[in-house]
Amino acid sequence: MNDNPYTTHVGVAALGPAQRRHLDEQLLAEGINAVWLGDRVEVDQAYEARVESLVEASRTEVPPEAADASPFSVSPGAPAPYGAAPYAAANPYGAPGPGQRSPYPPTAYPGGPAYGPPTYPVGGFYVPQVTNQNATMALVFGLLTVAICGLCCIPAIIYGRKARAEIATSHGTQSGDGLALAGLIIGYIYAALIGVVIVGLLVLMVVGAFASSNPY
Repeated sequence: MNDNPYTTHVGVAALGPAQRRHLDEQLLAEGINAVWLGDRVEVDQAYEARVESLVEASRTEVPPEAADASPFSVSPGAPAPYGAAPYAAANPYGAPGPGQRSPYPPTAYPGGPAYGPPTYPVGGFYVPQVTNQNATMALVFGLLTVAICGLCCIPAIIYGRKARAEIATSHGTQSGDGLALAGLIIGYIYAALIGVVIVGLLVLMVVGAFASSNPY
């Protein structure tokens, strides 16, 4: 019984193996999609008359004695035997063709990396990381700040903040965040110390001026 109202069954019980193979080749050549169901072929209703004529031609043109000695042997490149899907992939486990990707993950061996194509950043090209120059300058000014008692703390803070912003937006192509952070920390510490010293001096000046104006 055919459950699909758009397809029909054409009987092929009178055909031998070689005749069925010939019929399958003709169907494939004409682009007629067919499903072999034992002694029947399921095709679209629009091709029913054409398939019946191809069945008759295969029966009359191909002698039955041309069948293979073994009904289970299939020569390389021949269509699938009747009862099997004739349009299945010939080699589903073969290497992918040009422009295709293998459906299987790269093979990994114990103790070793997976063998697959290398990954690259956006753009398709590998770009090695470079140290941000502002990060280097931040660390240099931070060390100078320590050496000369905080006189370079402001440049260390400026270069450190600028370097960290550039590294964050470089998409992994720049390094040196640690250098910039070190320069920033030194700059902030000495800036705070200088601020405390300035405030202390101002307090002392105010107290001294008040004491001099009121000797008693």
